[in-house]
Amino acid sequence: MSKKNKDIEVTVEEVKRPSGNAHINVQRLSIGKVELGFLIPDGNKFSVEKNGKLLATVNNEAQGYELLISDYNLNSL
Repeated sequence: MSKKNKDIEVTVEEVKRPSGNAHINVQRLSIGKVELGFLIPDGNKFSVEKNGKLLATVNNEAQGYELLISDYNLNSL
């Protein structure tokens, strides 16, 4: 018997976070009420942060989203 795939709503929200004396715009990725992490612009790349810790630096937003979602799927079992 096969399982039906459920539609899951992934939300990307732009928020301001303090960085030194200024605020920077970062992207918060969440599924439902669970916050997956943040994508922080870093020149022409993006830093991926989860639970206040740097996971990786990626070349584009799509790679960052993929990293956060795959990390969530691996750790949610």
